[in-house]
Amino acid sequence: MTDLQTFVAPFGGHWIHLRQSFDGWNFELWGRYPFSRDFAAMSEQQAKESASALAAEHLFAHGVDVAGEADLSWRLAVRYTAA
Repeated sequence: MTDLQTFVAPFGGHWIHLRQSFDGWNFELWGRYPFSRDFAAMSEQQAKESASALAAEHLFAHGVDVAGEADLSWRLAVRYTAA
């Protein structure tokens, strides 16, 4: 059995949506400056760190100040159990 999870976190006036799949992770930034990227298989913590770093870089490029957003409030949105 494998748990596949989806997490969300508010970030710089946007939302980070991080979804685990069998192949890795999918990161989406929802809000005024949307962005998405796929990650290879990695740990949950690494995926969260990568998503927040990419979100910060993307939003900074659009002039959004994300200083102080290092401690994200991640919420488990969905957990699927797959065979």
